[in-house]
Amino acid sequence: MGKIYYLMGKSASGKDHIYEHLIQETALDLKPFVLYTTRPIRSGEQDGREYFFVDEKRLSELREAGKIIEERMYSTVQGPWYYFTADDGQIDLVKHDYLATWKFKVSAGMGA
Repeated sequence: MGKIYYLMGKSASGKDHIYEHLIQETALDLKPFVLYTTRPIRSGEQDGREYFFVDEKRLSELREAGKIIEERMYSTVQGPWYYFTADDGQIDLVKHDYLATWKFKVSAGMGA
């Protein structure tokens, strides 16, 4: 059975460089996939490239359908932002291993 690997790190921690190296390493045969978020799309981003940008209603629909593989939430001044992986047809764990990357924020209690 295949696996899903996530590279996690703060902004500018080098995770994107490592991600590109691992994806290009043919011996690993890792497949990229696109994560989901409820946060607003930023200038220069494209839906389906950095993330699939959805609203909380769509997230709820995916939850109710049992399609959420993993999920995390960040409290922001704009309200909660969710980031998640969904079983949407991108992933076939019978055939492949997958790699994704995402940035996390360090809370005051977690250190700098």
